[in-house]
Amino acid sequence: MSDLTGTHGLIVGVANKRSIAWGIAQAAQASGARLALTYPSARLEENVRELAEKLENPLVLPCDVGSDDQISALTTTLEREFGGLDFLVHGAAFAPSSALDHPFVQTTREDFRIALDVSTYSLIALSRAVQPLMEKLDARAAVPARPRRRAVDEFLEGNDAVVRGALDAGCRFFAGYPITPASSILAGMMREDTVVGVTSNPTIFQKALSSGTAYDEELRGLLDGEDDAKEIFIALAARDVGDACDALRPVWEGTRGRDGYVSIEVDPTLAYDVETTVAEAVRLHALIDRPNLLVKIPATKPGLAAVEDMIARGRSINVTLIFSLERYAAVAESYLRGLERLVASGGDPTAVASVASFFVSRVDTEADRRLELLGGGDGLEGKLAVANAKLAYRHYGQAFVGERWEYLASKGARTQRCLWASTSTKNPAYRDVLYVEELIGPETVNTMPEETIRAFQDHGRVEPTLERGVDEAARLLDELAEAGVDYDDVTETLEREGVQKFADSFEELLEGIRAKRAALVAA
Repeated sequence: MSDLTGTHGLIVGVANKRSIAWGIAQAAQASGARLALTYPSARLEENVRELAEKLENPLVLPCDVGSDDQISALTTTLEREFGGLDFLVHGAAFAPSSALDHPFVQTTREDFRIALDVSTYSLIALSRAVQPLMEKLDARAAVPARPRRRAVDEFLEGNDAVVRGALDAGCRFFAGYPITPASSILAGMMREDTVVGVTSNPTIFQKALSSGTAYDEELRGLLDGEDDAKEIFIALAARDVGDACDALRPVWEGTRGRDGYVSIEVDPTLAYDVETTVAEAVRLHALIDRPNLLVKIPATKPGLAAVEDMIARGRSINVTLIFSLERYAAVAESYLRGLERLVASGGDPTAVASVASFFVSRVDTEADRRLELLGGGDGLEGKLAVANAKLAYRHYGQAFVGERWEYLASKGARTQRCLWASTSTKNPAYRDVLYVEELIGPETVNTMPEETIRAFQDHGRVEPTLERGVDEAARLLDELAEAGVDYDDVTETLEREGVQKFADSFEELLEGIRAKRAALVAA
C-alpha cells in the first residue's frame, strides 16, 4: 500500500479479525492513515472496539449502513473530527438470519432484497453522503469482489452465499465509480495462510468456466466484438491474472521481486512449436503487462529453446511440466544461457525471474502403477516422487555456483528456484501432506491446492527435510531399476501425458466457451 501519511479514511465492515476490512485497516494505518471504524449494532460494538485497540487512536462510531439517518450522523461526526475524508473502504455485508439456514437457491426475494440493500446499496448511500468531504480529493472505495475463484457449488451452498450474492450483483453497477476490487478469497489466503503467489493452468480455467454463471457477464461483454473462442479466453484470463498480480504486488515489492508472482500458461497445443510459443509468451507479457507475471512454458525439448529466448528478451518465465532429472538439468542450462545472452546484449537481469516447476505426485502415481503390475514394490511404493525432487534440488545447488554463475549474479541475476507442483496426495494411503513436509528447503516454492493448504495448516510439520536422505534417494533409482521400473520411460510417459492432458483441457475449455457463447446469444 502506498504512503498514506496525513490522510483520513473511513472503513466500514470490520466485524472480526478475519474481515477483509480489518486487513485493509491494518495496512492503511501502517501506511500512515488515521482511521474511523464503524459498528452496525450493539452486538458488534465490543468486537470492533477490541480490534480498534490494536490501532493508533482510531475513531469508533456507530453506523447501520441500512439507515440514512445513521449515515448522515456519521458524516457529521467525520466532518467535525477529521475536517474531510481522503478514502472510503466499504466491506459491509449482511443477510437476515432466515437466509442463512438453507442453500442460496432457496433464498426468498425479501431476504435477498435486505441483503442487497445492506451489502451493496449502502456503498451508494455512503459514497453520496461522504462525497462533499472528498470533493477536492481522489476518493477511492474498496469493495470485496465476487468470489469467482471459489467452486460454484460452494458459492451456491455456503451459508454466507446470500451476502456474497448481493455483493456480486451490486458491484457490476459501479463501473463509473472509482472502485478498487479486493478479492476476498485471495486476500484472506494471503493474510491467514501466508500465500505469496498464484498459479493457473488450462485445467483450472476449464473447470471455472464450464461450471455455473460466474463468467457469463464478462462473456456477454466480449461477444459483440469477438468470435474466436481462444481470443475470448485470453481476454478473460488476462483480466483475472492481472487482478491477481495487482493483489500480490505488495508481496512482490516487499520481497524485492522474489515472491508475489502469478503464472499463466501459453496455449499447451503449442508445446512442440518454438516460434509460436515464443510469440504467444511475448503477447501474454505485453497484454497483462505486470512485473510480477510469470508466463508458463512446458519443458519439452522445443520448449527449452523458447525458454532461453524469452529469458534473453528479459521476460520472466515459469518452466512447467518437468519430470526427469535430465530434463531439469537442461532447463537450468537454458535459463543460464538466456541470462548470458541478456547480459551480453546490455539487458538488465534484475527484472527477470524464473522457476523450474517439477511435478511431484504424478511420479509416484506412475511408478506405483508399474510396481503393482510387476507384482508389488517390496516397500518401494510412494518413494520415487520425493527422491526425484531431492535429487533435482541437489542439482540446483550445483548449477548456481562457480565462476559462471558468480559473473551473472554480479550483474543482478537471480537463481531459478525449484517449484514443487502437483503436491496434493493422490493415493489415500499416503499422508495428505507428504509432498509438502518432505520438500521443505531454502529457495524453493511449493504450489498447493486449497485442500492441501488447509491440511498442512491443520497438522503439517515444518522441518528442513529437503536436503536429508539425498544419498538414499540416489540409491532408490537403482532399486527401482532392479525391480523393473524404467525411470526414463516413467518420466517420458509423464511428460507426454502431461502435455496431452493440458492440451485436452484447453480444447474442452474452448468448446465450453463456444457452447456458452451460443447459449448467451440465443438468450
